[in-house]
Amino acid sequence: MSTALVIGTFACPGGHSVGISLELRITSPAAAAGTWNANTVAIYPTVDTIGYVTFWLPLWRPTVCGDEMTYDVRGNCGGAFTP
Repeated sequence: MSTALVIGTFACPGGHSVGISLELRITSPAAAAGTWNANTVAIYPTVDTIGYVTFWLPLWRPTVCGDEMTYDVRGNCGGAFTP
């Protein structure tokens, strides 16, 4: 199965952001809807207030380049998920 990569950074409000559990929820397009999880990592050189993340998503059709997506990302910061 082919995959699409979603790569980015995440910072918890006022705290440590490396090793944080993240949730990516795609709400549109409908064929791509779903929830995926990943953990933030440190990339040298870094500080622990910024975590780097890669989500591996299954393709919802053979060509997805340029598709607009609606999504939410939240992280488990200090034992509670961010809104």
